[in-house]
Amino acid sequence: MKKYILIGGDSLGLPALLSRFLDVYADSTAGVAVERGALRVGAGRAHAAGRFSEVRSWIRGSAGRLASKLISALRFGPGPAERVARKHRVAVDRVGNPNSPAFRALLSKRGVELIVSIFTTRRLGRLLLRHVPCGILNCHPGLLPRYR
Repeated sequence: MKKYILIGGDSLGLPALLSRFLDVYADSTAGVAVERGALRVGAGRAHAAGRFSEVRSWIRGSAGRLASKLISALRFGPGPAERVARKHRVAVDRVGNPNSPAFRALLSKRGVELIVSIFTTRRLGRLLLRHVPCGILNCHPGLLPRYR
C-alpha cells in the first residue's frame, strides 16, 4: 500500500517519529508533504515554511504589494522533517493547500492509497478524502475535539 505523509509543521519530537516510521515504511512511502506557511522548529528557532502566504494575505495597499514581493523572495532551507525524509530517500513536496486539485493530481501520479496526516491544522475536505482509497489517518498530540 502506497502511503503519503502530510505534515502541518515540525514539532520537537516529529523528526524522531518520522525517522522511525520511514525506517520501516520508506519503500512504500510515495512522499512527504510539508504545508507552506506551517511553523517549523529547528536549531532552536522558529522558521516559517514556504512563502508566508498567510502574511501576504494580511498585507494591503501599494506598500503591501512591495512588502509582499520582499516576503515572497525569502526562502528557507529544509526543516528537520524534510531532512529526515531526504535521508530515507523519500520525495519531499511543499504544498500550499492539500485540498487543491494540484495536490490530488500529485497523489494520483504517485499512486497513493493512504495519507498519514501529522500536525495538520487545516481541515481536509471531502474531495481529498474520497480521492484516497484507504482514507486519511490523522495523528496529532493532545486531546481529540468533540465530533462535529
